[in-house]
Amino acid sequence: MRSLSKAGGIAALYLAAAYLAAMPFFLLAVNYASLVDPLQKVASLAANRSAMHAMEFVVYVLFGLALVVLAIALHERLKAGAETLMMVATPIALIWAGLLIASGMIFNASISPVVALFSRDQAQAAALWSAVDTVSSGLSGDGEIVGGAWMLLASLAALQSRGLPKALNILGIDSRGRNTFGRSCAQGLGASLRARADRLVRLAGHRDAGREAAAGLRVAV
Repeated sequence: MRSLSKAGGIAALYLAAAYLAAMPFFLLAVNYASLVDPLQKVASLAANRSAMHAMEFVVYVLFGLALVVLAIALHERLKAGAETLMMVATPIALIWAGLLIASGMIFNASISPVVALFSRDQAQAAALWSAVDTVSSGLSGDGEIVGGAWMLLASLAALQSRGLPKALNILGIDSRGRNTFGRSCAQGLGASLRARADRLVRLAGHRDAGREAAAGLRVAV
């Protein structure tokens, strides 16, 4: 039990270090996050090929493996006082870890063929990378919904079992709850509003068509 708890602590430190290393790299060193045009993304990828490959491996593949260790260690620590919550939370963490590993492996496996294609046909390389980037981003969870759900449930379990400091639990509940469910509700509301707007546009089109038909009928009569 002590060895598992120690491994979980080391895994948690690695996750924090990976985040701290990733932020300046992607935001400042390669500025990949601010690029919108797929052609610019591929150009940045070609210019920073080795560094991008290494960082993706560190931040996604190794991150996912470390997350498995942390999730199991937290499960063992908190299950005595919050068994039901941890029975739900731990599988979610394992799913999240698998998604992150898959995302990083797809990203890295696609770098070489896309960069090779970029030297022959830039437009086709950009189109291919756009598809790869969409799949990779979807797996890693742009909205952090899966990871947010795990952190929220684990924080609730820690609060219930008193297995972690109370301030840390409240911080996890507040930040991940707002991020996970707030963003989900916003996305759902946005989709509903878009659907309603599309419906109004269609209704307006039908109404205009009806008016034109009626006007034509009056002219014919």
